Amino acid sequence: MKLIKNIVVSDGYADVSVMDSIIAIRDITKYSNLEMGFPITDVQVYGWVVNFDNPELKSVLEKYIDYAKKTGKFDAIWFDEYDITHLEYLNIIDYSY
Repeated sequence: MKLIKNIVVSDGYADVSVMDSIIAIRDITKYSNLEMGFPITDVQVYGWVVNFDNPELKSVLEKYIDYAKKTGKFDAIWFDEYDITHLEYLNIIDYSY
């Protein structure tokens, strides 16, 4: 569940919204009257932590990520969630900051 939606800004109930860039990029494609402002932090990378005592989980995750990338499943999931490709997202954050 997304707690803050940019429809509040789009409809004029708020002047600005602060959020992760991927959510902002997705929302500016949905609401034509929105635009992305400026970064408030440096680009940060998300990650998962796997306990050292669980090499099996690490192996399964790595295999799935490799599989998803090779088969296009990763890109399909990304596009379904954010309405842009992962490559488009990487290009936007590399050049807009």
